[in-house]
Amino acid sequence: MNKTFILVNQQAKQIAFYEINNNNLTSVTNIQDNYQQILIQQNNVIYSFNNSIVSNPISVSNFSQNNILKLGTTKISYMIKLSSDNSKQIDDRFEEINQSNYYDTSDESLVFIIQNEEKTIYIIDTTHFNVISFTQIDYQIVNVVIDRNRRIIFCVSNISKTYIFDFNLKLLSQIQNPCLINAKIYFDGQLIYSVCPNSVYFYNSLTLAKQSFQINSGFNSIDYIKSFNQQNTFLLIQQDSVYIIQFQQNNNSFKILFQKNKQKINIQSASIIFDNNNQKYFQIQGISWSDVIYYLIPYQPQSECTANLLSQNSYMISQQIQSIQQNAYSSNQTVSQVQIQFQNDQEIHKITNLINQKIQIETYH
Repeated sequence: MNKTFILVNQQAKQIAFYEINNNNLTSVTNIQDNYQQILIQQNNVIYSFNNSIVSNPISVSNFSQNNILKLGTTKISYMIKLSSDNSKQIDDRFEEINQSNYYDTSDESLVFIIQNEEKTIYIIDTTHFNVISFTQIDYQIVNVVIDRNRRIIFCVSNISKTYIFDFNLKLLSQIQNPCLINAKIYFDGQLIYSVCPNSVYFYNSLTLAKQSFQINSGFNSIDYIKSFNQQNTFLLIQQDSVYIIQFQQNNNSFKILFQKNKQKINIQSASIIFDNNNQKYFQIQGISWSDVIYYLIPYQPQSECTANLLSQNSYMISQQIQSIQQNAYSSNQTVSQVQIQFQNDQEIHKITNLINQKIQIETYH
């Protein structure tokens, strides 16, 4: 079976198609149309240049059968699949959005398109290659986020408002952003977050009512926020730090429960878990530029804590203990006792650094 793959050279604005047949690589064709953006939708390559959308089948035999759709007279600013990951932002247009599009296996065919110069937005069907709906707007769009589950589109404008459309481009509502043009939108099952570098507004995800609490001080480069779904407690990412914050009842102030310096973190998961003693912990997992991160922070910090480790590898035990020590230090705690259960007659010679730190070690098999 022949396989076709695509090589995109963003600097040269070139799209190259190759075919693999019996372990031989053959160049099929090249496209160099000074494209603005490229998507993979179903079995087609879709790219924009000037005021046109072009679709080519990902098939060597049918490759020349392309479709062209012209929209207005000015350059297309941006396009995004309505099946895209809901966390994608318009300012990630090359690296992150296009990466997700390359690996998207959804069979949905709708694409949302912006022409900022003409102040027009479109939804096109890439199966029949026609315009489904369009509407005029009186602002420019600087950011887009898709909620594909509820089938709505968040359009962040350059006039400090986010406009919310359905997949037919019917305007459903609007919310106020805390800054003029730099807002990013995030959401979960309970809240919508309008995030600016030093401020965050919170909205009920169903009623869109603005919440009484907000962030307007204490930070200067907020990148991301996520709720732990308990007692107004949130994970917040700044450019060089990770925070857990909790809003106080009946006022707009918050306290920082945890803070750790770490640059460029991509959070994989953040949740509240329980141990065997029914004690609550914040659990954060992710990756940074330099390493994989795992934070386990007591929900109610105490002056001391006990760690119970089960491992077959003494080196891994040492690494886990160091991680626990760092997490404890970040939340103003100390590790005073470590209980280690070894298997297969493991020795503890690789953990001697703990003795010098006045940490009590208890081992058993």
